[in-house]
Amino acid sequence: MVAENGALLYEPATETPTLLGPEPPVPFIERLKERRVSPLSIGRCIVATLEPNEKIVLETIRELGLEMQIIFNKGAVMVLPPRRQQGDRFGGGSGADETVAAECGRHR
Repeated sequence: MVAENGALLYEPATETPTLLGPEPPVPFIERLKERRVSPLSIGRCIVATLEPNEKIVLETIRELGLEMQIIFNKGAVMVLPPRRQQGDRFGGGSGADETVAAECGRHR
């Protein structure tokens, strides 16, 4: 199963997670908390919040000089590591059923 919008591969049979991107930078998370971004969901690779927090998120990314992507989805604001987008496929196949986009962030 692919989770965290393509940033985490989870093998249910062995209960083994494999990160497919870097963890969110600690200074980024700390700064968002200092700026009272709420809600704030912190996953193993992604950080998520809701609109209109995208302004604070973008300012924080620029302030810290980070390379990250912001993806918008039905009011959600998801911050991903570079080159990882929701719906990315793994294994080179073409079937839409190969990717399961599951939100599995840890709330802090």
